[in-house]
Amino acid sequence: KRYCQCFASSKICMDSCKCIACQNTEETSMERSEAIRNILSRNPGAFSTKFTTTDENNRSQAVHRLGCRCRKSACLKKYCE
Repeated sequence: KRYCQCFASSKICMDSCKCIACQNTEETSMERSEAIRNILSRNPGAFSTKFTTTDENNRSQAVHRLGCRCRKSACLKKYCE
C-alpha cells in the first residue's frame, strides 16, 4: 500500500509498526521493489524527505522544501506533512 508510513519512508514493515495487511514485508520484496521502481519512474522525488535544514543565525531549522501549505496556522500547529 502506498499510504503505508514505513513504505513512504523507504523502510520495511516490522512487527512493531501498526500496519494491517500490508505487503511491505521481506517476504514480498520482489513486489515491493517493482512498486518502488514504478513510483520512482513517475515521480523521482517520491521517497525524498519533504523537509530541509537551514542554518540561519547559527541556529538550524527544518523548513519545507516545497513551502508550507498551511493557510491559517503557518505551520505553527505542526499539522502539515
